[in-house]
Formats: sequence, structure tokens, C-alpha cells
Amino acid sequence: MWAAGLALLALMTAPHPAAAQTTEAPKIPVCHTHNPLRPSAPQWNGWGDGVENTRYQPDPGFNAAAIPRLKVKWAFAYEGTKNTEPLIFGDWLFVGSLGGDVYALDAATGCVHWRANFPGGVRASMSVGALASASSGYALYIAGVNKMVVALDAERGQLLWTAQVDTHPVGQLTGSPTLYEGLLYVPLSANEEAAGYFKAYGCCTFLGGVVALDAATGKQIWRRSVLDETPHPTRKNADGVQMYGPAGGAVWSAPTIDVARGQLYAATSNSYTEVPHPTSDAILALDLKTGAVRWTHQVRAADNFVLGDLNQPLGARGPDFGFGASPGLIRLASGRQILVAGEKSSTVYALDPATGAEVWRAKLGEGGQEGGILWGTASDAVRVYAPLNDPVATGHPGLVALDAASGKVIWRVAAPVAAACHIPHGACQRGFRQAVTAVPGAVFAGAHDGWLRAYAARDGHLLWAYDTTTPIDTVNDVKAATGGSLSMGGPTIAGGMMFVHSGYIGDAGANNLLLAFSVDGR
Repeated sequence: MWAAGLALLALMTAPHPAAAQTTEAPKIPVCHTHNPLRPSAPQWNGWGDGVENTRYQPDPGFNAAAIPRLKVKWAFAYEGTKNTEPLIFGDWLFVGSLGGDVYALDAATGCVHWRANFPGGVRASMSVGALASASSGYALYIAGVNKMVVALDAERGQLLWTAQVDTHPVGQLTGSPTLYEGLLYVPLSANEEAAGYFKAYGCCTFLGGVVALDAATGKQIWRRSVLDETPHPTRKNADGVQMYGPAGGAVWSAPTIDVARGQLYAATSNSYTEVPHPTSDAILALDLKTGAVRWTHQVRAADNFVLGDLNQPLGARGPDFGFGASPGLIRLASGRQILVAGEKSSTVYALDPATGAEVWRAKLGEGGQEGGILWGTASDAVRVYAPLNDPVATGHPGLVALDAASGKVIWRVAAPVAAACHIPHGACQRGFRQAVTAVPGAVFAGAHDGWLRAYAARDGHLLWAYDTTTPIDTVNDVKAATGGSLSMGGPTIAGGMMFVHSGYIGDAGANNLLLAFSVDGR
């Protein structure tokens, strides 16, 4: 099946002049000029705009005073959902979709440089890096849900290499690979929580991990499971199906790189079984060169969870409070570094990156299976911004700014009740699910009901709001296209523009709309 996919990929990623002839949609606006990639140009590259995953853009190209004047400059509609966070590389914009398309767009206009088909679809954020063997000198690195990692020539879309990084039947790649000094660090996750619902499934055998690939060739350099124990037969369920354990500890988020210490941080999710799993719901530090575990900090034991009401795969059920968000490595004004991680329990933890010891923790709400803190915090090194998707009835959905040095709350704003909500099916939850993005003087937060807002960094007062479900005509000639829920990857900002994907099926708002904002829409 993948061999057939590669043939299609090669066809759909022909050089620039052929790109217009191979796109399926006849009205896609094809770029007539193709500026070369400029590594010194403004960027948001990878998940967190840098390997430390702080989600802070120090030079957005506009100041906080101009944020109330942000307007849509252009919009682009495409199939798929749970799509990638937009990658900004100067004049170029790269996006991928769970529907199976990867686009290289012009950042200023939304015209298409090239489009590639990716079998199985993409939801993890991508990265661009220098690569001598690429004709343009740069590669675009993509991790697919189908457990394949692919490198394409970033300017022309030509296939450079592929690598299969996992073979588990329900494994998938959800977290974004992190590119650093010639290696691509790929987090491994799975959908075994869903498979474990079925009595006929021998639950559970997946263990999360990280794979390091040579960015030039795709060759595996090392592979590290989060747990040095092979799942083994435990007991049979009521239907006589063999159960296994330990299992779980999926890594749903981008690994974080600590250059000075030569280590990588991976955040893990819940356990799937009742067999003790000492590295689920944990932060792990791995050696960058070998993958050896340097330290582990587990914040919650026995968080055993699979979907549904059946408890035979896992014994006592946990609350499903694992980490879905990348840790952020922050340097405080004092010079000290801390590693900050937000959990679905609505708790933020700060750890000593050298030892894993806890520095502070802040419990901000009730949490839940959908967060709490679901996809990511941001930090400007003074404050940590934590988006909360707490249930409205029992929790505190909103946005909280913490003092980065102490973890004390500086300000808190409740998630607003929107004056109007146009999410399909009426699922208008108002919590902040999407990863937040910080710039000097402000933080952007996307809500489940489709509203994107900017708040002042100093005191949390509202600076700007936009309903991403507002019907809009797109540059690829879709009339009155609408977005949906805001989740997973947050706004990316560089060069005076901000990009966000609106639409996230599975909860609400399956429409898919890429929105490009600039000051006054210029």
C-alpha cells in the first residue's frame, strides 16, 4: 500500500511548472513566481518556534499596540481535519492535512507553489532544515499518521527519503518531530486507548518512545522506549482473550531539546493497564546522542485508562490526566533554567532540567480527559501562559498567567461565553483547547467554540477577538467557507503575519480553513 502511495507522491510533487497540472482542484491559485527559501528570513519552524518549545515569538513583525487592527488578509480552504500547525519560513508557508495533502504556499498571497499527496494524512507540525542532497538545499520533514516519516525538497516537493519508524498495529505519529543538528527526533504515540474498548482486543502492548533519525538519509540512529520492559501476558478477560501489560506512556507532543545539557525531554501520557508503569504521566530526559534515560519524573502513578466502560483491560480506572503538551525550557531573569510542563489535570509543573526535581507546581482547575491543559503552554520567560479546557459545570475554563520563577498566579481570565457560536452541531464549548502563542506584550488563545483572542501579557485584558467560523471567500475560490473548533496547533507568527488553522473534527467543527492575518489586512 505504501509503495503505491510513493508513486502518487512522486507524481504530485513534480517541479514548479508541473504543479498546476497535477492538482486535483482546478481553481487552486498557482504561484507564477517562486522566491527561493531564505534561512535568515522570519520563521516559525517546527512546533514551538525553536527546539526549546516555549511557543514565544520575540519578533512577530507587529507590536502589541497593533493587535486590535489584525484583519484577515487571505483564507485557504482544504480537505482534511486535525491539520498541521502552519510552518512559516520567510516567504513560504507549509501546511499539511489529515486528508492527505501537503501544501507549499506563498505566505503573502496563499497561492500554491506545490502540493503533495501524503498517504494516511498528516497532523504533526513539520520542520524545514538545510540538506545538501536536496536540489534547493532545504528539506521539509513530515511525520504521517501512518508511522512514516518523509523528507521532501522544500522548494520543489520532490521526494528525498522515507522511513518507517513504528510497526505497532495501532501506532501513530501525532506529536511533531524536532529537528536539531542533523537529527530528527520523532515521538511515538498510538490509538490503543480506543482499541482497548473492544473485548476481542488483547489489550495492551504499545509503549511510547522516541526515535532519532539521520535527517540526511532517514536512517535510524537510536530508538528509545519510555519503559525498558516488554509487555507480557497477564490474565484473560471474561471472554477468554489474553491481556498484556505494562503498556501506554504515549508521547503525544514534540520533544524539547536542551542544547547545553545535551538532552531531550519527552512528556508521556497515561497507562493502559493495571500493570505498574513507572514512566507514564511523566517527563523523561534522554541523552541526545544515545537515547539513554538520564532521569524520570512521574507526576501520577496508576493513571490507567482506555475508552468506554469496560474495565477488564486495566483494573482500576484512572482519570486520564497524562501530558499532551510539550515541555518548555525557559531561562529566567536570574539565569536559572526550568522545564515547564502543563498536564491535563490543569496542573503546571516546573522541574529542574539537570535532575528532574520539582521546583514548583500550580493546580489551576479540575482538569479532564480533554484537559485541563491539552495541547500547550507558552512562556515569555517572565510569565507562563496556561490555557484551560476545564469542563464548564465543574471546572474553570480560561487562561492563566503564572510567574515563571515561582508559579504564583499573576492573572486569570475566564473563557468568555461567545455572543454567537457557529460551530456545526452546536457543540460550543468555550474552553481553551488549542496551544497558546505568546509575543511581546500579548498572548493568543484559541477556544473550542472557534473564537481566537489576544490578551495583554501584563494584566490579561482583552486586546482582540475574531470568530474563525465567520464565512469568508477563499483564494482557492471556495465561497463562504467557514472554520470550526480551534484545537491542537496554535497560531504561528512571523514577518508581520499570523496564521491559524480552524476546524477540528472528533469534537466539533470539522470545517477546515487556513486564515492569514496581518495588520489592517495589508
